[in-house]
Amino acid sequence: MPANAGEHLIRFDIGELKENRFVIIDSGFDGYWGHSYLILKDRGEVRAFLLLTRENRYLMPSKHHLWSASGYCQKLQIKDQVISCEDEDIYDWQKEGWRWNLKGESLSGEFGALEVIDYAYEGRFIAIGKSSR
Repeated sequence: MPANAGEHLIRFDIGELKENRFVIIDSGFDGYWGHSYLILKDRGEVRAFLLLTRENRYLMPSKHHLWSASGYCQKLQIKDQVISCEDEDIYDWQKEGWRWNLKGESLSGEFGALEVIDYAYEGRFIAIGKSSR
């Protein structure tokens, strides 16, 4: 393993993260699709998900294609233990389908799950992309 392995991992201070709230962190990756991380806390457990981005919008997962989107969302929310898109200009089928529980599982079954990403605890911080195994 290189001497600088893990040096450039994104670290996030989870000390201020509130229950059933989330933060979205830009990874700084700038390719065809950008990458952001949605980090939330549910009953004391921290979870982290990868969000692909394009033109400042989040690509919503497709059930059948890993690197394909079912559409775009600008504003995500957590309400009543459900992650959803709160954009006003989306179709009804998207409003109903783009709903996930706090484990990232699709509630409608029509769309894919949110992609879980590895992280490791480092005191009050998590290092995103570092496996704790």
